[in-house]
Amino acid sequence: YDLTVGTGTTTANVSYTVARNFSVTGSLTATSGTVTINGGGSISNSGTLVFKGLTTSCSSTAITANTSFAIAGAFTNGSTCTFSPSSGTVTFNSGGSIANSGTLDFQALVLSASAGTISSSGNFSVAVTFIVHTSTTFSPAAADIISGAGTIMGSGTVRVTRTAATADFVSQYTITTKTLTSLTVDYTHTSQSINDLTYGNAGSGGLKISAALTASTTATVGGTLTAGAAFAPSAGTITMNDGSGIALSGGSLSTFRNITIATNASVGGSGALGGVWFNMAAGATLTINSGATFSPSSTGTISATSSIITGAGTAKVTLVSGASKTFSGQYNFGTKTLDNLTVEFTNTAQTLDGSLTFGTAGSGGLKISVAGSFTTNNSVTVGGVLTTTAAFAPSAGTITMNNGSSIVTSGSAPTFYNLTVASGASVTTASNFTVGATFTNSSTGSFVASAGTMACSACTITNSGSTLTLNNLTTSGTATAGASNTFTVSDTLNIASGTFTSTSNTLNIGNDFTNAGTFTHNSGTVALTTTATAVISATTTFNNLSITGIGAAKTVQFTDGTTTTVSGTFTVTGTAGNLITLTGTNTGGWTINPTAATVDYADINYSTNTG
Repeated sequence: YDLTVGTGTTTANVSYTVARNFSVTGSLTATSGTVTINGGGSISNSGTLVFKGLTTSCSSTAITANTSFAIAGAFTNGSTCTFSPSSGTVTFNSGGSIANSGTLDFQALVLSASAGTISSSGNFSVAVTFIVHTSTTFSPAAADIISGAGTIMGSGTVRVTRTAATADFVSQYTITTKTLTSLTVDYTHTSQSINDLTYGNAGSGGLKISAALTASTTATVGGTLTAGAAFAPSAGTITMNDGSGIALSGGSLSTFRNITIATNASVGGSGALGGVWFNMAAGATLTINSGATFSPSSTGTISATSSIITGAGTAKVTLVSGASKTFSGQYNFGTKTLDNLTVEFTNTAQTLDGSLTFGTAGSGGLKISVAGSFTTNNSVTVGGVLTTTAAFAPSAGTITMNNGSSIVTSGSAPTFYNLTVASGASVTTASNFTVGATFTNSSTGSFVASAGTMACSACTITNSGSTLTLNNLTTSGTATAGASNTFTVSDTLNIASGTFTSTSNTLNIGNDFTNAGTFTHNSGTVALTTTATAVISATTTFNNLSITGIGAAKTVQFTDGTTTTVSGTFTVTGTAGNLITLTGTNTGGWTINPTAATVDYADINYSTNTG
């Protein structure tokens, strides 16, 4: 009748029946055989108890098992048995299964980690917690209902197998609380509908689709959305939260309806079939919300020739294989609404799309974050922010900046081939950059650099616009601004080497004029027009040279031993109490040689006038 296993370790790899009470105080682990507990019997354990197989056999009676134990094989609850413990945990290890044809109410149920697939047949309930651990899958029979006042949770996978009447997760798992933050829910039949829930969180858990479902689907995914079959919802929107991703698994492509990347979310992806990551249905929309970053599979494209991409976040180009490693090549959408979207290129093998305008009126834009030199030569237009974080150095092509756009650089400064400010556009920057061929400020355009340096490497500066203000300008090689309207260098003009041909109009300089090459004045005027102390270095010939403090005192230092020649007019304009001080960098003396001069309210030191 009774069986008691005392202290110590006992092995019992045989099948046997206990008619009444089965008690363990030591350690009993079975690796084979089945223990049958008859009706009216009980199980108690204060040590370690692992069944291989456990069967209840009753005659309209109950089994008392208010204790914890594990099962590594089949648990069968007989047709007239009631197994309803009020305490304790039943743990199923690898190889476990549940078959119930009576009344089965677990207090706490645990499917242990790495247990493979644990199946069930017959309804049961859980009063407290039902935990499915990582690398374990719970697979109920299609007719099973998992009920109770408890909570289902864990980091493993639970399958939806229901095919009758409302074939969905919440109809099969009616258990009161569903904590899906780390759990993966796997839909397995074409007749099923996906419930509008949040599946997974911060990259853990998620939603798995293992059948070609077609029902309208609206859901949120915080973990991994695994498309293992030809999922093709008829309507609805899937929202991807931060840390989530879309993974292609299996031999069929899914065709999504609408996908939304949640605000501030970072979403990735993996997998491809025949070079395609997934399809989107006609009229569908991929929306990347503000602050969000979408990083598709690096081996696949999105085939969406009758769909729309839009949003105010960032769409990364990650493609590293295939013929067309462009934004349009990876995002093969019929309609690309890029007004507020930032497109980010991430690999040296990629190429800019010459036919697109990235951003509008300062919103959205183009980002180049390639680790290495990115030398694509296509011409593009930017209406938002042009951001570079790597050595962008095309050997041809033109970057055209539209109204409201700006240039932001970090890391290696970009070297543009041609950089153009569109007609009527207002463009700003506070960054360093280099121009290797032409810098063009088109008619009525405005380009203002509040910080940073523009390096003109044998380039041509053409200013037909209303405003051109550079913070620092450094020239090398044969550089020219000969055809330009008046423009301003608000800090320092540095002729580092070679020859710089100035504008035939006026060049305003806010700080120093540094000349280590050759300055060609082009019959224009150089004007030092701020109150900052300025240095004119090297022997230089100007056409007209104008110095004024704009109503305040100003000091200009000429490098000792140099001669400044002014072939036109040398103009110095101070005021009473606000003198212009002209002096040397030390006491060695300097020479001024003007053809004509107008000097008012000036204090001149260590100078020789040979004009």
